[in-house]
Amino acid sequence: MAFNDDYLNTVVFICAKPRADEWEPVGTGFFVNVPWTRPNESGYFHRYLVTAKHVADHAEPGAIRVRHVDGHVSHSQIGLWAKHARSDIAVTPVDTLPPGAIGKSIPEERFSDKWPHDTVLRPGDVAYFIGLLGDVASMKDNNIPMVRSGRVGARSQTDIRRRDGNVTGKEPLAHLIDTYSQSGFSGAPCFIEQPLIVQPTRGKLAIGSASALDGVVVGHFDGYTEVWHDTDLTEDTGLLTSANKGIAIVVPVELLRELIEKDDELAELRMDAEKEQLE
Repeated sequence: MAFNDDYLNTVVFICAKPRADEWEPVGTGFFVNVPWTRPNESGYFHRYLVTAKHVADHAEPGAIRVRHVDGHVSHSQIGLWAKHARSDIAVTPVDTLPPGAIGKSIPEERFSDKWPHDTVLRPGDVAYFIGLLGDVASMKDNNIPMVRSGRVGARSQTDIRRRDGNVTGKEPLAHLIDTYSQSGFSGAPCFIEQPLIVQPTRGKLAIGSASALDGVVVGHFDGYTEVWHDTDLTEDTGLLTSANKGIAIVVPVELLRELIEKDDELAELRMDAEKEQLE
């Protein structure tokens, strides 16, 4: 599946209540689904809302803003988050959405770590991410996400400093994308695109592309620049100032899978849901 509106429709905005009775978007979230633990022939799956852990911390308990097919938006409160012990990602189960709400899910088979098995992902690949552009009120209010793009600069790098607004941290493992990231994009899905050669028609090859979820945007690279000030004409004092270097930081989808599969509480909830459905 190439990049299309289905991916746009997986994205919602994570909201907090900075003022009484008024939800305000503070970041991005998106839906994924994973198959049942038990074999089944009915196509059942478990749906999760994914975001950055620092967004979940900011919003908690929080709500999601979803757009409906008729254009209006509504808010649904979020349950408890499961949070990765080391990386800046969090998920929570989402059993149902309001009637008419737009909330497609990225299926687990579209995670880049298993799609397709012979694909080689490398620096220079095209990357897209979809999130909250808080500077445009109409988009923020109507849950209209912004699509941005860039190129993969480096994959699976360790101990990367990150910043999102006033939140700083260090990612133990991250992909680096050559594009600017803004605060509202924390928690956004990052997709990687691969070219495809379609079956020849009348002796001609058709070129297309397909894309898969590669990870979760958690901030930008927090580079530092030394600024020197001559304080008394005899001694220089070095100060460090932070700067967005135009590099977005993405937690790899493998760590998202790890969180979903290995969190004990999530595993127990899956087993309970499957048992209830079977009964």
